[in-house]
Order: sequence, then C-alpha cells, then structure tokens
Amino acid sequence: MIKNLKRILKIFEVAAELKLNVKKTKLFGVNVKENRIKRWVDVIHCGWAMLPTIYLGLPLGHKQYSKALRQPILDKVRTRLDSWKGKLLSFGGIISSIRSILVNLLVYFISLFPISVSVADKLNKCIANFVWGAKSDRVIRWIKWDNICGPKSHGCLGIFDVKIRNRAMLNTWIWRYNEEDDSLWKKVVVGKYDYDPDSILQNVVNARNSSWVWRNIIAPSSSNVVEFASKLRCMMGNGNKIEFWFDHWTEMISLKDSFPKIFGIVIKNMARLENSVIGISEYGNGRLS
Repeated sequence: MIKNLKRILKIFEVAAELKLNVKKTKLFGVNVKENRIKRWVDVIHCGWAMLPTIYLGLPLGHKQYSKALRQPILDKVRTRLDSWKGKLLSFGGIISSIRSILVNLLVYFISLFPISVSVADKLNKCIANFVWGAKSDRVIRWIKWDNICGPKSHGCLGIFDVKIRNRAMLNTWIWRYNEEDDSLWKKVVVGKYDYDPDSILQNVVNARNSSWVWRNIIAPSSSNVVEFASKLRCMMGNGNKIEFWFDHWTEMISLKDSFPKIFGIVIKNMARLENSVIGISEYGNGRLS
C-alpha cells in the first residue's frame, strides 16, 4: 500500500513537472487507523493530520450542521466589522466596506456551502448594525432590511441579503454543470450519480451515498423540477442539449403542455431538438421534420 502511494506521488511529480515539498505535505486517512497513518508518514517523511480540516481556505470533512463549519465565517465578519467601528467612515464608506465583506469574505464560502437561516440572520444583523452605527442589537433601524437589500437600480443600497446571495451562488453550479462539459468536477459528478451529462436539471440523489454539499446545491431544482424548469428558457443553438417536447425553447410553455394531444400520439417523445428539426444551424435556423 505505502509503496503504491509513493509511486503515485512520483508520477504526480513527473506529470505536473513539480517537485513535491514533503515538509508542506500532509497525509490524511479516511476510515484508516491513526497508527497506520503514522507508519506511512515515517516512510514518506511528511506530516499527517485528521479530518475535519481546512483546505485552500475552505472547511473539509465537516458535518453539515456542525458549529465548527460556520463559526469561522461568523468570527471573520465580526472581526472585520469591529476593526472598522472605531474609524470615522462616511455613509458611502460604510456601504463600500460592507460590499467588500460580501465580496472578499463571504463569496468564497457561500459559493459552495449552504448557510442555515440562523447563521444568515446573524450575518445580516451584524451588517445591519454596522450600517446604523450600532454597538449592540438595541438600535433604531430607520429602514427595513428588505428595503436596503437589492441593486441600486431598484432604489436600494447595493447590499444583498446573505441567504439570497448564498442560494444564488449555489445555483451557479447548476448553470456551470450545463456549460463546462469537459471539466473534471462535472465528470466526477456524472460518474458518481449516474447523471445524463446533457441534462439541464439533475435528479435527487440518494442521501446515504451522496455528498451533503451536492444535495444542497441541487435541492431547488430536484425537489420542484416543474416550477424550476418553468423559469428556464433555452436558446436553440444546434439543439443537441434541448429536449424537443419538455424544454422551454419557444416563447410558449413546453410543447408537451402546449399540444398535449399531439404529444400523446408521438412515439419518440424523448427526442432532442437537433433530431427534430431539419437543417438546424448554430444560429437556430431550420424547420421541423
């Protein structure tokens, strides 16, 4: 086992053309006894650690609802806000500072991990108190938080509710799934959950054999596919990913719902658009076959 591991590390060095720094390398064991890990470390001459840990600035191996997963992000936001409270900032400076928090501190975390309602409320409260110059929760807030959050074009301050931004960031993975066909992460997801790589929406995965991170990412699309799909519109293109009857690629609702009688007598109702239109081009020109 340990010999194979050393071979893998050597192959990595050759393939990546990088010299492995064993002083900065740590060996993690998943369902492996601690004494065995220590024996391997003595052979490789590297460090070792146990899960959960922090990897590339993000928590790794934590349980979904553990305090250790979300407490660091709360502490970071509070520390950053506390460091600004003693400074004489204009209202515009306060808003700019808050935006930097949402961009620099939160986005990396909330783009992958779902935030619970309680944690989102705490973050929103911290930010709201900073807006109104409060040192505690006992302060008069002259404008409702819902009226503050939103784009400037809608008369708001350009600040976004943490929970809404969290869901929006998680939804980008659903979009990326349909855009990044050659990405390694998509190939892993397709292989693990037996997905159709050309499917726009993903199905529910077995909770016992799946990552809780991925389950939360696809939760809105898999739990209510009809409602979620009704808000999507497909651009025709070459039609190789569009379901002719089920997807919304016209100005109407899906053809299945628009023409139920015709759909009922169709033999190949799972056809793709590219197979149902003659002479389709990359610009969406063609006629029905």
